[in-house]
Amino acid sequence: MGRTIRSAALDTLTKRKGLESRAYHQEPLTTTGGYLRYRRPDLDKAGTWFARDLDPTTGKMAQARLAEADDRLPADGRLVMDYAQAVTEATSWVKSRAKERTRVAKGEAAQLKIRTVKDALDYYLKVFKSDRKSKVSQDNAVQCADTQILPELGDILISELTAARITKWKEDLAGRGRRKTGWVRKEGETVEFLPLVPVKKAKDMTPAQLEAATKIAIDRRKSSVNWALALLKSALNCVLAQQLIPADHTPWIPVALFKGVKGVRVRFLTVAEQVRLVNSCPDQDFTLLIKAALFTGARYAELASATVADFDAENASLRVDGKGKDNAVRNVYLSAEAEAFFREVVAGLRGSELLLLRAEVMRTTRKDAAHANGWLKDDAKTPMRQACKAAGIDPLNFHQLRHSYASEMVRRGMPLMMLAQQLGHKDTRMVEKHYGHLAPSAVKDAVRALAPTLGISGPVKVQELGIKKA
Repeated sequence: MGRTIRSAALDTLTKRKGLESRAYHQEPLTTTGGYLRYRRPDLDKAGTWFARDLDPTTGKMAQARLAEADDRLPADGRLVMDYAQAVTEATSWVKSRAKERTRVAKGEAAQLKIRTVKDALDYYLKVFKSDRKSKVSQDNAVQCADTQILPELGDILISELTAARITKWKEDLAGRGRRKTGWVRKEGETVEFLPLVPVKKAKDMTPAQLEAATKIAIDRRKSSVNWALALLKSALNCVLAQQLIPADHTPWIPVALFKGVKGVRVRFLTVAEQVRLVNSCPDQDFTLLIKAALFTGARYAELASATVADFDAENASLRVDGKGKDNAVRNVYLSAEAEAFFREVVAGLRGSELLLLRAEVMRTTRKDAAHANGWLKDDAKTPMRQACKAAGIDPLNFHQLRHSYASEMVRRGMPLMMLAQQLGHKDTRMVEKHYGHLAPSAVKDAVRALAPTLGISGPVKVQELGIKKA
């Protein structure tokens, strides 16, 4: 946890910009006690609002994440909050904790505060935010609730919820295309969904081809629906466990996930496709970024924040500041080719400088951002699209370069635990899920290469027994 600086002024963006990064800055809530906290990250990222409260009976501090600060995006009162909204939310949270302590001290039973599906999700997402370190996981959960669950089920009373209603919602969701994106929806704006099969592709298909493509699309949608259903069930089970709803009405329990759903197929580039992609990059800066990703399997944000000093030439490794769920600092060990590449990149640079620059681009926006000469959020999207088109490769995102690195390592026999360490995972679960099917061929090659020759594979000398007929 970052160092706390007390009595910081947080009420304007200008004041917050001047605060030390990677530290918690806080100010007291005058009406209820407790604190409003703000943490400013590195690079061109928005800060985060937190509430903090002391339990006088235990002497322990509790903290809850409230929302992203309106440093980059306008406040919507839910995902992004301005200062006043954050104060209101923090005050409400501190008050609710004080009421709960009073209730417990009096020995009173829990009150039934949760009435609708939306109430249950709101309660659960606050618990989810306090338990999960990864902001990506938090944002994905909130987005899933806002776009897939709340529009149809949010206003339904839990007491009136039925298994049939949940099943209908699940089936309808699987029959729709992906959510239409491209802009920030305003509060109350209807969520739009794309066709299961894109219109441009569908118009050139025969009826049989369109039917087959629709079936494939529905199968893929079921994976997303399973995630939404799991989130809904988790929220309802959470409020049930906290005795916030009656225990005799649980219609969501018998509603099962779609069976036989394998999830989204992880895409890998072959070695030949990787070479074509590198040779098709639109500029030298992006070429270096792509090579670094293919050599290390590191995430975009990890490479964007890496400095020259992070390259350890003596141990042939690159130190990266983990950005995923398992966000610990790690050393990625390099091949001889990768080591030579990074030696060339760092030549003539100081240790504090960014390892990968974007010097060939003149910024018209975000030019005053920290590390504006490097790779900021979304910078890689356009050059990646251009490179894929020039290379004759179906469009892919930057993260799929990480999959390509991992898949080749598995194919060439790297143990899954070692690969997990390279990628920054605490265990092999994610590696086994995405790349485990590639391991059998590696095991086969290892057996053929390492197994001893016993010299006992001659002809079988056992004769078959003859069975006499009666």
